[in-house]
Amino acid sequence: MIMQIYHIIGVLALFQTLFLAFTLSRGRQGHAVCRKLFAALLAVFAIQIAFSFTHSLGMGQYFVNYFKGIFLAGQAGFLIGPLLYLYIRTLIDLKKNPGKQDLWHAVPAIVFFIYFAIRLSRIAEFNPWGSSVKVVFGIAILLQQALYMGLILRLLVRHHIKPYALILKNGIGLPAGLRLFMVVFILVWQIKLQSFILIDVWQRFGFCPYAESLYFLIMFLSVNLLAIIAIHHPEWLYPPSRTSLEQVDKKAMQKMRGQLLSQMVKEKIYHDSALTLPILARRLSMPPRQLSQLIHVEFGSNFCDFINGYRVDEAKQYLSDADLDVRVLEVAYDVGFNSKSAFNRVFKKNTGMTPRAFRQSSI
Repeated sequence: MIMQIYHIIGVLALFQTLFLAFTLSRGRQGHAVCRKLFAALLAVFAIQIAFSFTHSLGMGQYFVNYFKGIFLAGQAGFLIGPLLYLYIRTLIDLKKNPGKQDLWHAVPAIVFFIYFAIRLSRIAEFNPWGSSVKVVFGIAILLQQALYMGLILRLLVRHHIKPYALILKNGIGLPAGLRLFMVVFILVWQIKLQSFILIDVWQRFGFCPYAESLYFLIMFLSVNLLAIIAIHHPEWLYPPSRTSLEQVDKKAMQKMRGQLLSQMVKEKIYHDSALTLPILARRLSMPPRQLSQLIHVEFGSNFCDFINGYRVDEAKQYLSDADLDVRVLEVAYDVGFNSKSAFNRVFKKNTGMTPRAFRQSSI
């Protein structure tokens, strides 16, 4: 009964993931490169679900070379790390789209596919259970995905983003959908690691149904959440594109832009430390999503960076005034930050130096 339920969940997760990947790839909303990278990432996850599902059926006794074909298809797992890295890199820097120079990320998948194809061709009847080939595959894919997690963390540090921003909301502006996907990626990696130790190394094959059940359940729930996000909050997965605002009249666009700048320059609404996208949108009488698109398209930024940019610019005026005797903490509070640590982090991100160092260099 348990086997039947987890197989049903696996099939549902597979078709849901494929459908969502197809829908995103064919869609027109949002930043095209980010959307297609995320769709490709989901497609590879679908292949991994199919790999685990067909592997668990154990039909090798009925079909010759059954496990060989499945195992070679599983090499697509080497693309998860690269696609996730390129997706996050594009989200952080929308101007840096993947190009020919990024093709080397696909090399491990190609190399291991050829390597395992050669090894399997020399085996008459391949049984993955306890096979040294499967052990090598498990070690290689776990290490490669851990390596790409390291590259992602280095990418965040280079852009002055705290690593925990991938999972926890901290005001940096990373999409909520990305944080959900990172949680899923880490959970799946942990399941793979434990399955590899228990099943491939210790050969406790009795744990296989439970590991597969947990894997399918996580993917089923995660894909459902991602589908809801893609329908109701696509900006949580990828930033809007310029084409999504082309339906707005140019005069109306300039009017909205002027209203926004008026709030920033004249009203200095960024002084409010509790300011959020919905609050500012209400002040401007426009939907939050439209305001987010306006900031992305007209200013090439997200909401948090846009607001913090004004705060830092005003703070620089205070700190460069030799006649003004004010503490750094007071400056932080005056311009709209609610803590000194947040002020220091954002100021250094925008200027390359701390507020104290900026003051010393300006006076």
